[in-house]
Amino acid sequence: MQFATYKRASLKGSSAAALLVAVTLFAGPPAQNISVTGWKVSLPAGRLSGATFYPEADRLLLQEEVFIGWGDDRTRLSFRRITAWSLKDHSDVARRDFHRDEAGCGHLEVVRSPDAIYICSPKGDGLEILDPKSLNSVGRFTVRPEGRILSFAVDKQRNRVAMFSYLRDASVSIAVYSLDAGALIGRATVAKNAIYEGDIYIDYDADTGRAAVSQWHVAGRWTDAASITVCELSPELNCKDLGVSRAQLGQPALSGQQMLIVGYNADIFFTKRDCVEAINIETLTKNRKAYCSPTGVHYTVGVVAKDYVVGFTGRERRHPVQEYTSSIQTSFSVWRRENPKVAAVVRDPTDYGDRQYMLQIIASRTAPMFLTYSSDVDNNAVWVYLIEDPERAGRR
Repeated sequence: MQFATYKRASLKGSSAAALLVAVTLFAGPPAQNISVTGWKVSLPAGRLSGATFYPEADRLLLQEEVFIGWGDDRTRLSFRRITAWSLKDHSDVARRDFHRDEAGCGHLEVVRSPDAIYICSPKGDGLEILDPKSLNSVGRFTVRPEGRILSFAVDKQRNRVAMFSYLRDASVSIAVYSLDAGALIGRATVAKNAIYEGDIYIDYDADTGRAAVSQWHVAGRWTDAASITVCELSPELNCKDLGVSRAQLGQPALSGQQMLIVGYNADIFFTKRDCVEAINIETLTKNRKAYCSPTGVHYTVGVVAKDYVVGFTGRERRHPVQEYTSSIQTSFSVWRRENPKVAAVVRDPTDYGDRQYMLQIIASRTAPMFLTYSSDVDNNAVWVYLIEDPERAGRR
C-alpha cells in the first residue's frame, strides 16, 4: 500500500478516455509476454491526493482536493472529495464531499473482515471509518496527534495503527497504537529537517509489518541529503536508518525483505544508467542495478500484487540557456519481481514538460493493477493500468 496513472466510459463529474498500451520485450528462453492495458480518468474538479484499489469489491477509491477559491490571506481554499467507481464498468458508483476538512491528509485505506474504508478524520484528530458501499461514516479512531497527520497504516492482523505526523520542528514522527484499545505503544522520530510538500514518501507492507519513511532536505548551499527509516510495528516499535547515500530520492517501495529506491533526476545527459536500487533491510547489502532500463529509472517505483515492479523510465532534457526543461518521453517499465529484464513498457502520451518529477505510482497489493498520476495542479488525471501475464495468471 503506497501512500504520497481500451474501453470508453463516462463518469459522473469525471471522464474516462480510451487509451491503450501494451508492450514488451523478452530474450532468452521462450516466455509468454506481458501486456498492459489502461485508461485515463480525468478529474476536472480537483487534483488527486490519494487512491487505493479495492478489487475484491470491484472498486477503485479516489480522493481529490477540490479547489474552490482563495482566502483573504491568499491561502488556497479547497474541500475533500472521495469517489468510488467500478473497475469493470468504469462508472462512478458513490461520492462524498467533506466541506469542513482540517486534515489535509490524502491517504485512504481498505481494511477487510469486516470491510471498511479508513481516511484521515476531517477534524485532524485521528481516523474516520466509512462504509465501503455508501461512503457514510460508521465509526472513528480518535487520538491526539503530535502534529499534522501526513498518513497512516492500519494493520488488523497485528492489531496496530501507525500515525505519521509532520511536526513544527520540520521532523516526521511515527506513533503506533493498538487498534482495539487505542493505547499508545510507541513513538519515534523517523525524519529530520524534512521538506513538507512532495518530498516525504511513506509506504507500508502488511505482509512484513514494516513501515518506511523516506525524505530529502537541503543540507547546504549546493547540497541535499536523503534518508530512509524502516520501522517494525510489532511486537514493539523498532526503527532503523538504512544508511542511504543518495542526495535526493524519488518515491520508494517496500518489496518483501527489500527496500526499492530510485533517483530524482531524469535529465537525458546524466541518468541513463540509473537503476532501481534494492537494499536488504536486514543486512543492509545493496544491489544498485536490481531493475534497469535503457533510458534509466527515475522519480517513482512501485510493487504490484507482490509479483511486479513498476518504475518511471521517461526522459527529459534541461535547456540551460533558455532555462526550461522539456519532456522527451513519458513511459513506465514493468519487471517481473526479482527478474532484471524489462517485461513491458507503457507509453503515456501526456507531455508533462518539466513536471515529470511530480509523477507517482499507486499499486494494488492484491491485483495486477496500478495507477499513475501527477500531483501537479494542472494535470488533473489518473491513468489506471492492468497487467495481463499468462505466465502467472494461473496462480491468482
